[in-house]
Amino acid sequence: MALMSHKSTSTADMPATARSGDMLDRLSDRAEDLADRAAPVLDRWASRAQDSMHHGVDAMRDASDRLRRQANHASDRTVGYIQLEPVKSVLIAAAAGAALIGIAALLARSHHS
Repeated sequence: MALMSHKSTSTADMPATARSGDMLDRLSDRAEDLADRAAPVLDRWASRAQDSMHHGVDAMRDASDRLRRQANHASDRTVGYIQLEPVKSVLIAAAAGAALIGIAALLARSHHS
């Protein structure tokens, strides 16, 4: 009577190379499963990041427009004041210039000391 080969399903009875291959197959399957689960989460995060970026750009654009309008309004008011009070405007400008020159001279003197 010939001996029949008996195949065991135990991994201990398998050759090391077969066990390694089986382990790599399982790891590969798990990695693919994790990648499949992670993809939608990463897509949502990317979408949220992009939405936040667009919101930030829109906020910067709005702030820039507000600042531009305020600067134009201040410029218009300044021109109007100069037209109404030209002598006073020149005296204010001269005083401001003299003050700036005085501050610059003080800073230059303290820097050389």
